[in-house]
Amino acid sequence: MGSTRLSTRMVAALLLGVLLWPAWAAAEQRVALVIGNGAYKELPLTNPYNDATDMADVLREAGFRVILKRDADTRELRNAVREFATELRRADVGLFYFAGHGVQLTGTNYLLPVGADIRSAADAEDLSLDVNYVLRTMEESQTQVRIVILDACRNNPYSRSFRSLGRGLAPITAATGSLVAFATAPGSLAADGEGRNGMYTKHLLASLRQPDTDILKVFQRTRAAVVRETGGRQTPWEATSLLGEFHFRPTSDTAPSAVAAPSPAAAPERTSGERREVAAAPAPTERETKPATAVVHSGLSYGGVTSQVQNNKTTQLELVQMFGGPSISTTDADGTEVWIYERAVTETERQNRSEGYQAAANLGVFFSAVQLGGGGSTGKSTSSSNVSTSFRSLTVIVKFNPNKTVKEYSVRASQF
Repeated sequence: MGSTRLSTRMVAALLLGVLLWPAWAAAEQRVALVIGNGAYKELPLTNPYNDATDMADVLREAGFRVILKRDADTRELRNAVREFATELRRADVGLFYFAGHGVQLTGTNYLLPVGADIRSAADAEDLSLDVNYVLRTMEESQTQVRIVILDACRNNPYSRSFRSLGRGLAPITAATGSLVAFATAPGSLAADGEGRNGMYTKHLLASLRQPDTDILKVFQRTRAAVVRETGGRQTPWEATSLLGEFHFRPTSDTAPSAVAAPSPAAAPERTSGERREVAAAPAPTERETKPATAVVHSGLSYGGVTSQVQNNKTTQLELVQMFGGPSISTTDADGTEVWIYERAVTETERQNRSEGYQAAANLGVFFSAVQLGGGGSTGKSTSSSNVSTSFRSLTVIVKFNPNKTVKEYSVRASQF
């Protein structure tokens, strides 16, 4: 009798689960591998265990089947990726999340296991999880949307031992249909956090719980919140080549997430002689702005600031070392890698003309000799008063050669 009652209860629970499961989640198969490593012998971390736990909960609510690993050693990490690869074969959306220590060796990023006896760079390569291996695994799965989130740019526990280790993580180019998110810019370090979660994951979780879970807005909100709380010391960034929209949670329980590629009609208009703009370049949204041009005179001094970027010479790594990572990394229609930097002038800078001028001179992070106005370039300097009162923000677009050197760069100005 007791056995019959138990069986009845189990069947009822299963039926209830089926009824409550969102229709959109059933139509779109989602799988996530979530890892949180904190119990390191060298430089243990407080937050990753909680980061992974909370991220898994949020992703389950969004319809993901979650593979959760915490304080995983080398064997557990590799087995988890194998299990993830198997699940990806049946999935439409794949997501990989890692919180813990990560290092870069000669431009390749490695995620560190717990309990590994790492004494050399060779040990780090042999015992750690190669991010490129994870990326290849996801690309081979043919999933429509692939998301990689790396909260792994904390202090390097082996920085004094291995000279070949770089600071922070190295830049990654996102393959078609992918988005790779970093807790901070390449070559920079992220804060571990003083509360339950790390600085980056805390704000990412909050953004994922907002009503609008469009993937680009989720990471834009996260970036803004982290920059605000850290006073600009930490700037998250993403490399993306997504082909269409994706929502972690649709606005309706019956509406599937949009994954289809955009129609050609949605492509931005281009006028004759206009340099092709990147589709991912953010457009002003607060209010209408007047058309403006911004011309960069490479290598010329302007206001005491000289451009440090040289076409066909300056490398991506040099840009990151000098000025941090971009706001967005993507590719254009020809497959050319593109970095986009954004910089908005604050109200304080606008009110103080000297600060506004300095903000303008440094606006492209590394660009100078900015000429603002409605016409073409005259090569003349713009007065500080005009600069500090005429524009709201500048967007810098950098295109790269196949060998990762700067091919060309341009600046777009948004005026009031």
